[in-house]
Amino acid sequence: MMLLRFVMIAWLCLGSLNLYAEPLKVVASFSIIADWAKQIGVDKVQVQSMAGADAESHDYPLRPQDMRNLKQAQLVLYAGAGFDDWVKRSGHPQLVALSQGLALRKTNAGTDPHFWHDIRLVQQAVVAIAQHYSRLDPANTAYYQQRLKQYQQELKSTELWAVQQMQSVPALRRKMLTAHDAFAYLGVHHGITVIALQGQNHHSELRPQQLVAVIQRIRKENIHAAFLETLTNPKLLQQLKNEANIQINPPLYADALSRPQGPAASYLALYRYNVQIIVKGLRH
Repeated sequence: MMLLRFVMIAWLCLGSLNLYAEPLKVVASFSIIADWAKQIGVDKVQVQSMAGADAESHDYPLRPQDMRNLKQAQLVLYAGAGFDDWVKRSGHPQLVALSQGLALRKTNAGTDPHFWHDIRLVQQAVVAIAQHYSRLDPANTAYYQQRLKQYQQELKSTELWAVQQMQSVPALRRKMLTAHDAFAYLGVHHGITVIALQGQNHHSELRPQQLVAVIQRIRKENIHAAFLETLTNPKLLQQLKNEANIQINPPLYADALSRPQGPAASYLALYRYNVQIIVKGLRH
């Protein structure tokens, strides 16, 4: 009887400890990954994003506050593949590159890290988040797996919706110009030819002869739609408006979410917003 009472007390104590356990402290390199981390962990994780909403993520300078967050973090999530490798400067022992194991595009400039523009790859990438949460917090493994399944279903539904939207664009009009080379994954998935003014990093310089070559290709392939981006200088695209007789469309979200009041405050909202803008621009 005494043994049974002891076991019951021990079980209640363990249960209360788990109930009031501190959430996992997670740091994400930029806002898109931070959203994935929150979607899988919800209230069982505390997620800090170093590069926040509407912020540049390619070349981010670590701030003192970031270093304090990293010191407390149990897990650090980043894209990898050269996109946000500045995270490695932190020296954190629990760095997880979510691009690892994905079928990434290879280009003349190297590996294209912008895999989040193919929502099918995101369905794979978030598996690693749930796995690492379960490793660090095994008591809540079932919860993380349930959240993973639910979020993957949302991603799949959004992908099917996007495919239906893109089908309304005639094949001959599926050509677009963007400010930097971030949307090739989306283009490949939906059969869109994507030409970029700049490389995979939108700080790269465009030489005059390269600009001439872009104008020639726009005319040759009859590309009529160009898309600004929220974090790039619109000057070059505006210049092309007259020189190449091309229509300038509203900005896309390439590498960061919008602020909460904006149209792309979550990854799913970002994907839907971009698809809507692209479809409207290509059909116009």
